[in-house]
Amino acid sequence: MTVPGIMTIAAWSPADVSFLIGVVGILAGLAGLVMGFGYQFWSVRRAEFAEAVRASAALAEALRALGTSDDATGKDAAGTHLLQVWRAQGPSLAIYVAPSNYRVLTKRVSDIAADPAGQNDLDNLVEQIDKVGALLWEEHNTFILTSLVHDHGENGIVRRIQDIIESS
Repeated sequence: MTVPGIMTIAAWSPADVSFLIGVVGILAGLAGLVMGFGYQFWSVRRAEFAEAVRASAALAEALRALGTSDDATGKDAAGTHLLQVWRAQGPSLAIYVAPSNYRVLTKRVSDIAADPAGQNDLDNLVEQIDKVGALLWEEHNTFILTSLVHDHGENGIVRRIQDIIESS
């Protein structure tokens, strides 16, 4: 059976077949490039999320250590350690935190480290950092297409972290 206006494959000339093979080859090459770049993006993104998860865990542990120190010397050492951890780990969190919220976190960490005796904000900050870490871990484990969709708009990671930080 033939459809009027459409040639059967048997009627194609060698030039038509070569052209079709060329077009299919180009399309396959482009698809391969898109998949390769997508996988590379996802791999880098997962590594960044893993680093941010590690940073949030280190920061939460330094905050907990400050909270469990008993004497003034221990609190001073824990406060110094907290600042060192923040300086080392904060940049890993910076790409997921809005600049205004990063400044707020820096001030809160500095205030807690400078005055370990006045730890009114400590438990709240530990809880928030734990929530941020859990959110980052959740994003780390999502499939590539999900993370591409979630990163935009009102449901983006920066917006969700902002909501956590501003909930204090």
